[in-house]
Parts: sequence; C-alpha cells; structure tokens
Amino acid sequence: MDEKLKELREEIDQLDSQLMKLLDDRFKISEEVGRIKKKTDSPIESDSREDIILKKAKDFSYAYHIKTVYHAIFEESKTIQRNLK
Repeated sequence: MDEKLKELREEIDQLDSQLMKLLDDRFKISEEVGRIKKKTDSPIESDSREDIILKKAKDFSYAYHIKTVYHAIFEESKTIQRNLK
C-alpha cells in the first residue's frame, strides 16, 4: 500500500475515534436535555436551535456536507429524547 495513503487512513482513523467519542458525549447530553424537556413538558423539536447550529457550518469548506451530517445527528438526538421512559 502506498505510504501516503496509509498515513492518511491513520489520520482518518484517529479523527473517527474522536468523532465517535464526541458523538457519544453529545447523545448523553441530549438525553439529559430530553429528561428536562419531559419534566417541563417542553417540545422535543426546536427548529430555531437547529438553525443556530447549522449556521455555524457556513464557515467551513464542506458546509453542505457538515449540515447533512448534522441533520442526521439532530434526528438521532430527537429519537433518543422520544424514547425516554
């Protein structure tokens, strides 16, 4: 295998590990948020909150793709909150 390709894949592996840890942390916090929303009878959906987060993506080279990933993150977060008992 090409040495440069190997190095780049190792970098991606490191970034993937960091992303997975960060996503796990984010979903744990989202679960806590969901518990508070449930206790206070607040809606799960918050389009304004999502818009604020998505606007931050505009400063990145791959803004469209980042927004696409965030839409999936939002959906998973809402699923976690809906499934709370």
